[in-house]
This record gives sequence, structure tokens and C-alpha cells, in this order.
Amino acid sequence: IRNGDSATRSDVTPWLHTKWYGEIVNELKPGEGIDGGNAIAMDRTYHWTGIAQNLNSMCTDAVGGQFYEFNAWMQMTDADGNPATNVDPNKEWWRNMSPILTINDRQYRDASTKEYLYTAEHRDLAAVVRPYSTNEWARVHGIFKMISGSSRLWIELERAPDNVKFILDSASLTPLTCSRDSLVRNGNLETNDSLYWDTYGGDLVLEVLHGAGPNGGHALRSSSRNWYDQTQSQALNIDCVNAGDRIAFSAKIKTSTSCNIYSWDVNQRCNDLQLFTKKGNVHEYHRAGYITADTPDVDGWHHVHGIHVHSENGEKPDLARIYFPDANHNWDVYTAD
Repeated sequence: IRNGDSATRSDVTPWLHTKWYGEIVNELKPGEGIDGGNAIAMDRTYHWTGIAQNLNSMCTDAVGGQFYEFNAWMQMTDADGNPATNVDPNKEWWRNMSPILTINDRQYRDASTKEYLYTAEHRDLAAVVRPYSTNEWARVHGIFKMISGSSRLWIELERAPDNVKFILDSASLTPLTCSRDSLVRNGNLETNDSLYWDTYGGDLVLEVLHGAGPNGGHALRSSSRNWYDQTQSQALNIDCVNAGDRIAFSAKIKTSTSCNIYSWDVNQRCNDLQLFTKKGNVHEYHRAGYITADTPDVDGWHHVHGIHVHSENGEKPDLARIYFPDANHNWDVYTAD
């Protein structure tokens, strides 16, 4: 990403507006950046418009299939410059309630003749980190595999509600290496927020609870769940794990109502730790961790452990994520460590 840092920003080039509305499209805002630098402000009317930047396709082709990490800081305001009160990052992206990162990928329908261009939209690659406060800067963050072979590739921050204005600062897109010793990131919530964590399966509330975790640490809670599979989740870079390798998973979980670890009744059973991978058209779901004791510890936490043997279809997948399914959807789910 070019011109992402406000400390050295003197204009808005090469940032774009995906819909032109008037004489001023993107505007430099001296001194309004997150650290007192120069931010970029943009007017918006429709939720499907946003601030964008073309990526150099020679670079993206060279690193296609490798993981990258996106970061940006944003403020959302109404037409008068007041904090927007209708942004909700706990809604799914298609409800158009919170900004997400989309990659727009121009491809040929017939690559042999280079005819019939169309745009493939890869959405929800980054989202707002919780907690979110209307009066503070919001961090938009996510990881994804870089796309290659595109005739044009550009990133776009979009999908906040209609008429919500953006102020952008400190945007970056950097390589994300795979570490075999720490495939899960921010597992102890050491950043004091939900960085690297998001939700899986639909609308649900994601919260970081300070002091509510084991030994007074932090816990992550998902609530307002509408289905058994809907929980907190994390996308993983597992490209350094080969087929046949073993991955040791561990976590601590509990629910707002006591669960029964020996029951398959969906109204009583406890959570597991599940690994999902997608490679081409092959989707795999593996129960990678189970509760290992009859009763929770003295603080009410169930300990989850498991050894997963990595499959051939799971090697270097397009997407991998963990989540904690199967508890009664009327219960809140807590995870830590």
C-alpha cells in the first residue's frame, strides 16, 4: 500500500473513491490522523462505495498464494462530522453495517483471447476489531492469501451504512509468515482486544472480557448466537504445516449454562474445537480438540486438547479457521488460552 502512513502524507494520491459525487472526492485532513498526522477523509452516499487503492499486479503476481496482513485505522462519521451511531461490527458484512476489506479482481472470462472482463469481489477479508467505540479510532484488520493472475487488482474499504463518511489513516499490507509454534495468534488476548479473532456463522456479539479469564486473565465471549455452530473464530496461516504433520491444539472453554460433556443432545452438550479447511472445492471439518476431564476446573473452565493429523487436502489451503461449535445456541460461549 502506498501513502498509507499519515506522518509522511502530503496528498491523497494514489487513493481512489469508488464512486464520484462532486468536485471533492478524497480530501487531505492535516493534523486529523490517529497520531496527529494527515488523514484522508472521503464523502460517501451508498454502502457499496468506499476508499480504494490499486495494487501493483507485478508485485501481487510475484507473491500470489502467500499470506498478507491488512491493517488500517478508521473513523466513521455522519454528514455533520459527528461520530456515526449506526455502525455495528457484530453484523455480517452483507447487512452493510460496518466497514470491511474487499479485493476487487479483474479477470478474463476467456483467458486465451483476453476477452470479456469481469470483476470478482473477494469480500470480508478484514473487519473491525472489537471493542468498537463510536468516539474512538476503529482498527480494521484481517489476513488473507494474495491473489495472482489478475489484469487489475484493487483493495477497497466499503459496506458501512449509507451516508457514513470515512476518515482513514495508517493503512498497511504486509507479509504474514507462518509459525509452526504459534499457529493461533493472540490466543491469550494479550493485545487487550479481538485482534486476529472474529465470528463464524452469522450475526453474533463478540466481546473481550478483562479479568474474566483463567487466573484473572482475559476471555473472549460470543453471545446472541442463533445456531450451534456460531462462535468466535480465527483464520489461520497453516502453510508451514505439511500433510501428515501433527498439530497440538489446546484451549479453555465454558458456557453461560453448565454443559454435559457426555451428551450428544444439542441442548446439553459442550463445545469442541473444530478446524475447517477449504482447498479449491474441497471442504474439510475436523474435530481437533475435545474436553479432557469429567468436570471443569475450580474456575469453571473446561480444558480442551487434541492432536490433529494434517490431511493432504488441508495442506496449504485457501482458507483455514478454528471455531468452537455445538453448544446450545441460547448459551454464551467463553474461550481463553
